[in-house]
Amino acid sequence: MPGYLAQLALGPSGIWGIDPFGDIFEFNPVSQTFDAIPGQLVSIAAGADGLWGANGTQQVYRYQASTRSFQQIFGAQINSVAAGIGGGVWGYDGTNLLVYNFQSH
Repeated sequence: MPGYLAQLALGPSGIWGIDPFGDIFEFNPVSQTFDAIPGQLVSIAAGADGLWGANGTQQVYRYQASTRSFQQIFGAQINSVAAGIGGGVWGYDGTNLLVYNFQSH
């Protein structure tokens, strides 16, 4: 992968990143390179409840390992997402008013 990553996320699902253009990459430990994954995000987070992201139109996505793709989660619009190793996924809508807690189950 030429260039650099603007954001990095590390968790049980692996090492992920997004570049300045929003392109998504997954670290491949065998080849020691980052492989491109379809889609675009402005925020990405990895934690015990999986890999989550938000795109430029504030849509929320969760990565599905079985299909190797991101599935849209309807019901909230956020600018950024955060996840922890203890569980829980949080999103912020950028207005200083709304914070979302996404349930993974």
